Amino acid sequence: MSDQVYSTGRRKESIAKVWVSNGSGNITINKKKIEDYFPDKALRMIINQPLEVSKKTDSVDLKITVLGGGLSGQAGAIKHGLSRALTLIDPNTKDTLKKNGFLTRDSRTVERKNMVEQKLEEVFSSLKDKLRFSFFLALLFFPLISCERSFENFEKNLLEKKKELEEFNEKSIIRKEEILKSQNENN
Repeated sequence: MSDQVYSTGRRKESIAKVWVSNGSGNITINKKKIEDYFPDKALRMIINQPLEVSKKTDSVDLKITVLGGGLSGQAGAIKHGLSRALTLIDPNTKDTLKKNGFLTRDSRTVERKNMVEQKLEEVFSSLKDKLRFSFFLALLFFPLISCERSFENFEKNLLEKKKELEEFNEKSIIRKEEILKSQNENN
């Protein structure tokens, strides 16, 4: 094996640069020990999987620089880059790493948020909040305002208000679906 082998790995928004060299199993990530950088044991296990499968846990040293994303994405990027580097060191490990899915880049990313959908959600949720508040006020003050009315009359009005709220919710859902549908047709 040459002095050092370099490879990159990617996952979500993270990019990992992995240098593999002969050694005793030391792993440094962004100039920190693996235990300090990844306190979660599950993430350390993800990183060590390619080493365990290729049986090189104690025979190589890793120097890793990782940027972007969260810890889970960074661990996935390191695993991808390490697997690619191990295939450069020993081409015989390529089959086992590929069989375990370590050489395949996981291309899943967070779906982009649609601005129209966000605005609609804000509008409809604020309307619902206003209706809920007015419904609450009606429940609170209705008995005080109309003391002469009977309980049956109050219950009838309460049910009418509840129906109005349910109808509004149904209409808002239907309207939201229509707007999304028309937006999808325009695209």
